[in-house]
Amino acid sequence: MKLRKLCLPALLLLIPVLLGGCTVFNVFSVDQLIRAPKLTGENALIQQAFEKEKGRDVQLVNPLFGKHCSSFVRFDLDRDGIEECIVFYSGSDQSGDVYLHLMREVDGQWISAGEISGSGTQVYQIDFYNLDQSDAYEIAVTWTVSDARRSKTLVLYKYDKSQPQIISQMFVTQIFDFIVQDFDFDGQNELLYLYYDVNQSAGYKMQMIKYSDADDFRPVTQIALSSSIDSPLQISCDIKNATYRLFVDCLAVDGGYLTEIVLYDFVASVLIRPGNAEGGVLIEETHRTTPLYCEDYNQDKLIEVPVQYVPVLSTDNETENPPRSVAYTAFASLENGILSHSELCYYYNTDIGFRLRIDRDFSDCLLTYEAGELEGSASGEPTGDTKTGRLSVYTKEDLSQPVCIIRFATPADGDIQQVIREFVDLDTDDKLTEKTVRAAISGI
Repeated sequence: MKLRKLCLPALLLLIPVLLGGCTVFNVFSVDQLIRAPKLTGENALIQQAFEKEKGRDVQLVNPLFGKHCSSFVRFDLDRDGIEECIVFYSGSDQSGDVYLHLMREVDGQWISAGEISGSGTQVYQIDFYNLDQSDAYEIAVTWTVSDARRSKTLVLYKYDKSQPQIISQMFVTQIFDFIVQDFDFDGQNELLYLYYDVNQSAGYKMQMIKYSDADDFRPVTQIALSSSIDSPLQISCDIKNATYRLFVDCLAVDGGYLTEIVLYDFVASVLIRPGNAEGGVLIEETHRTTPLYCEDYNQDKLIEVPVQYVPVLSTDNETENPPRSVAYTAFASLENGILSHSELCYYYNTDIGFRLRIDRDFSDCLLTYEAGELEGSASGEPTGDTKTGRLSVYTKEDLSQPVCIIRFATPADGDIQQVIREFVDLDTDDKLTEKTVRAAISGI
């Protein structure tokens, strides 16, 4: 499993302060409001019509994430077989305001049909959903501003070409992220979103709303999340036994990582944080130091949760000052409200960039790791960028001396099999050979 999901968010979280995404928080600059290249073919007619209406001095704005990352977004909003086009742009007055401009094709000609002012200086993402069961899709635009830290603004726009104001704002709220799904299986989508409550009971909450016959959104259910959460990083969702399960990977207030788990009971129309055997909630079992996210690791179409633990030493081992083991990570499945640990687990080293599979040959071992200094360092001042480290492998029956030592270094050419700098066999063991160690190592 590549750490593709965590690398970008983890880096963004550190620049300049911890921030989350993509489900991910990001920091953006005005420089990203760039003029898009000239369109060609059929699309060129749209750009010509837009520039005729708004002029050439405006600045086109591209959505930053999602399936639609062009400043000209074509979509059949009313499902009549003819696409409309949404154009994002900022004015030439340096105000930073961004506008949503609608173009329609009428008798083979593109015309401006209306526009509405946005709710941010940047377009984070745009997508299209049907929440009110009308013939037309709603336009969901997530807006942000260049100095946004914790939240974005989600605005739902209603499209109705029979009205004088062809695009109107129907709902707006501050969010971290959202999911549109038919959670209660009644044929109508609900909107579920995660947001930060700045009121007296400050903290993250999950809210579900539904469009009603009264032409507005009504609340369905809401739940407060753990106070241990500093920043959400991503939301994952799956369904099992007709129950939607939500997994919110988070940065913890202590600097580690957590996963908040929430279930939706569609019979009672409530969100639930499942409890554990000790009377707490499952998030308490998911604390980890390694920046891993929930994912379908075993390809069974269900999400697994990274769970970290440190092997417990046998009480009958009388070694004085026994070595301290590294933490292992297993991938747990949610079964009947309980996190069931997989037998497959790994030791992760994100500093050098490898993981070591802990099963079979390493199942009866204890591992310790010492990080080395940057190569090329002199007088305490690093001059190179090659990181080194030493992994010592002990049998649990004898903690007085390791059976082998493996020295690692950052692979210069990216070949993960070159991370082993030296393999030292201190006590011959047929299972723990350089060959078996290399076979258990993969990149992250």
